[in-house]
Amino acid sequence: MLGRPGKGETLGENLALWAGEEIEHEPQIEFFGVFEENWESVNVFLALRNRWQKIIPPMGGTIIWDGLRWADADVFLRRSGIADQDAVFADLLLMEDAAMRILNAGDDADAESG
Repeated sequence: MLGRPGKGETLGENLALWAGEEIEHEPQIEFFGVFEENWESVNVFLALRNRWQKIIPPMGGTIIWDGLRWADADVFLRRSGIADQDAVFADLLLMEDAAMRILNAGDDADAESG
């Protein structure tokens, strides 16, 4: 019977260990609380996660995140039946701004947070 070289957390890690490769673990996800009054806005922001405008340089390079597609966000807000759409829209503007700073920071964000 073959000995096991180590215990991986997933099948992919176990296969890598068998192949003699080192495993690089992803950083731990940090969880955070959301105040109840912000819950609706956060859920809308997450629902719009695939509605971002991005600029892809033609010769390669770093993707530039240009913000949410506001026409898509408007349709989502109107069709979702949210009572206070203006408040959620204002919250989305704040969250978009914060997200774009991180998304467009590249490696600088990792250096600052680490």
